[in-house]
Amino acid sequence: MSIRKKGILMPKIRLNENAIKIIACISMFIDHFAAAFSIGNFPELLLRWVIGRLAFPLFCFTLVEGFLHTRNLRKYLLRLILAALISEVPFDLVFFHEPFYTGYQNTLFTLTCGLLLLQLLQLIREHVRTNSPLPRLLLSAVSIGAFAAAAEFLHFDYGYSGILCIAAIYIVRTCFIFPLYMAEVWGCFGLNLPYFTLPCAFLAVIPICFYTGKRGRRDLKWFFYLFYPCHLLLLFLIRTVFI
Repeated sequence: MSIRKKGILMPKIRLNENAIKIIACISMFIDHFAAAFSIGNFPELLLRWVIGRLAFPLFCFTLVEGFLHTRNLRKYLLRLILAALISEVPFDLVFFHEPFYTGYQNTLFTLTCGLLLLQLLQLIREHVRTNSPLPRLLLSAVSIGAFAAAAEFLHFDYGYSGILCIAAIYIVRTCFIFPLYMAEVWGCFGLNLPYFTLPCAFLAVIPICFYTGKRGRRDLKWFFYLFYPCHLLLLFLIRTVFI
């Protein structure tokens, strides 16, 4: 498997994978806070569509990093599925004001779908051996299209563009000819296809420029899985009590 690559700017600033996830969590909390309380107008524009747009592409980047370096993909996938299921009720309560809303699914389902796609793309890369790269390219393209269509059909958060973001990061990330931060750049392009509606997502490239390639403390793993449902539940409780 590919080795981890290092950040490129300002040597005194170093961000490991845990630090990247913390930045993503802060961005996500700000985004969801603004959405849950409908603060409106310029504050919402700043909090949601500028600061809040860092979260998803950063989580996509760390998903790819986790996939490339996990020791047990099955456990990784099961943890992600469990967190997605636990998060669905708080997610629906915050955004749709009911405990079970089938018309839209939370972001962790998108990441789970992306993780399954990464496994399939890796299998194609490792087991489809031909003199021409065309069969691998075609199989990969069909796989990405199928998973993107599934995410859209099942109403996962970010839909097909979320899957394109994950796929783009993985493809560029595993090509040694590109600097690591280019994976995030192309992931953000994928997120903005076919309409350029999330330009501030490209701000997520900045933390990646300082990425050291190191994971950080392993004991924070469960914190990141629990943060998503817990912060949604907290926002719902605050809104219920005070509004």
